[in-house]
Amino acid sequence: MEGVGTKQTGKARRKEKRLQSEPSSTEGGKNGGPRGVNVLDFAEARAMELSSMLKAIRSKSGSKRIFQLLPRHMRRRAMSHNLKRLPRRLRAVASKEIQGSEADVKPPSRRQRRKVKNLREEYSRRQRSYMWLETHLWHAKRMHMTNKWGYRLPNYVNVKGVRSTYRSLIYGCLLLDMSYYQCIQVSGDMDNIISTLSSLFSTETGLSIGAKAFTKGQREGIAIMYHDGTYPFHPVGPVQFLWNVVPAKVGQREQGVESEVHQLSLASKLWIFCHPAMYQEAIAEIQKAISKHDLCRSNQVSKSDHDTSSSG
Repeated sequence: MEGVGTKQTGKARRKEKRLQSEPSSTEGGKNGGPRGVNVLDFAEARAMELSSMLKAIRSKSGSKRIFQLLPRHMRRRAMSHNLKRLPRRLRAVASKEIQGSEADVKPPSRRQRRKVKNLREEYSRRQRSYMWLETHLWHAKRMHMTNKWGYRLPNYVNVKGVRSTYRSLIYGCLLLDMSYYQCIQVSGDMDNIISTLSSLFSTETGLSIGAKAFTKGQREGIAIMYHDGTYPFHPVGPVQFLWNVVPAKVGQREQGVESEVHQLSLASKLWIFCHPAMYQEAIAEIQKAISKHDLCRSNQVSKSDHDTSSSG
């Protein structure tokens, strides 16, 4: 009976074997008590990991603002610019974000922007790179704009109104803004201007700047400009010209009646309008012709002085 009572079952033997294989609890626990962990030693061994974890929690990463990292039930309206809406632990970080951004700069109101002074400043600012025409706003609403020759010019219309434009051109009047054309002014005596610039034009292509139809300043002419003395080769391009003649009034009395004799002033002006693509080339040729004429004139004056002194 005794032997039968002391015999252990298989389950009890496996439990006893498992308990014997488990290590002792701690260094001082040799009595088989429960296992324990020394908190100080555990924290000291993992101090670097804990430090990096706390640093990652405090710092903000990514492109989101600090208030966007809050749960939805903690978010409030106007958190982006009102720090008092945020929890106190996040206000310092949010303050640095606002100082580093330009979100706190409030744009001016529409009433302020629509003042005449501000409109002119905005108008000047937007045409720093390319000059605008006076009719730019009208064209920009109806046409596709392009950048050419330093100007912002209309390229083609966006509407399907070609037929009405054609009718206006054939039966009525059609206006075209050509203010982007460059104007060259030549001042002086009319005869000197004609003789100076005659090498740049030719009468074989049509009426030139010296034609009587244009010297009165009542009509505008069109001519082809060439390089100095190279006709019929090396054309510069077509130009339009207009004389600005200011008559000088000389009062005379004839038989008790005051009459006015109009004479052409020595301060005549010739305006030459050319395309901006040929402006630099045209003005260079005009300056070249003027300097050449002045040199020939100075040589003639010096020669006549020499002849006079020798004859005397």
